[in-house]
Amino acid sequence: MRLRLVEVEGTPEEIRRLDIEQLLGRPFSPSQSLMEADTDPAGFDEARLSTILEAEAPPGRTRELLEAFFDTVRSWGDVSVVPNWRANAPGRVSYLRVHRHPRTRGAFVYVFPARLRLNFRLDAAEAKGATHAAAREVKRDNAYQVSISLTDQSTLEEALRLSRRAYELVGA
Repeated sequence: MRLRLVEVEGTPEEIRRLDIEQLLGRPFSPSQSLMEADTDPAGFDEARLSTILEAEAPPGRTRELLEAFFDTVRSWGDVSVVPNWRANAPGRVSYLRVHRHPRTRGAFVYVFPARLRLNFRLDAAEAKGATHAAAREVKRDNAYQVSISLTDQSTLEEALRLSRRAYELVGA
């Protein structure tokens, strides 16, 4: 028996350019509906996001902070949320990628709802002067060098400021 796990992240255009058949070692044809759901900014609705947050985020005030974060970021208009489902736990989410459309780069923020942690597509220098955010100990070529944990209103405000900065950079 042979098992090959492949995780591919990228824009639909980047994925189409890959030689998926070579990666998988067999013929591959992606479902059109899957590609459409991933490219449609409105494809991931509020009810689905709420269900994920209820299942994954701790209850109480901290979940409310996460909901407020998503309400604000999604209000920017050209933003979509893409879940990364756990391979070992069907129906459970590892993290949520928050993208700006059109998708020319990766997500501008990764949200880990179970830990209330957000990783931003920012250089470590963007964390200087931040009260709550910190530079992550990652390789220099890792695009997600700034992180914050949502704990209260002030961390939410800082997370939204950093998200806006990352959002602007991926659109540039």
